[in-house]
Amino acid sequence: RVASVRFWPDIQETIFPPLLVPEGKRRVVRCRCGSNVWNEDGRWLGEYCCASCGQYIQVFEKKD
Repeated sequence: RVASVRFWPDIQETIFPPLLVPEGKRRVVRCRCGSNVWNEDGRWLGEYCCASCGQYIQVFEKKD
């Protein structure tokens, strides 16, 4: 489960409050270019690269 994402090199995170995601639904994280295809290239833990434009995002998981 994703708590927030940060587009590289931005400083500010996009936080996903639990109330905005209805039960049984998923939040889809799209790149700024509109793509929904992410690759994990091993650069950093929790970081993914857009397969379309190469934009990196860092994903922060929820801690229960």
